[in-house]
Amino acid sequence: MTVSAQELKRIDVIKRVISRQYTQKAAGVQLNLSKRQMIRLMKEFRQGGEKALLSKHRGKVSNNALTPSFKAKIKN
Repeated sequence: MTVSAQELKRIDVIKRVISRQYTQKAAGVQLNLSKRQMIRLMKEFRQGGEKALLSKHRGKVSNNALTPSFKAKIKN
């Protein structure tokens, strides 16, 4: 599974908060998130590890995607 640069940074910062190198507030500033969102991410990380911080939408079709049959109509 590929990991984006943003996800790698998020994982690194969360690990630093857990090891008490950063505070949740400082980590939130670095990731441009509120303290509340940092608490949510920390909870997810503790429960599911690094995999829990990866995008849940990866590999799924967009809600606004056009169906293949509709695309074929447009091309013709």
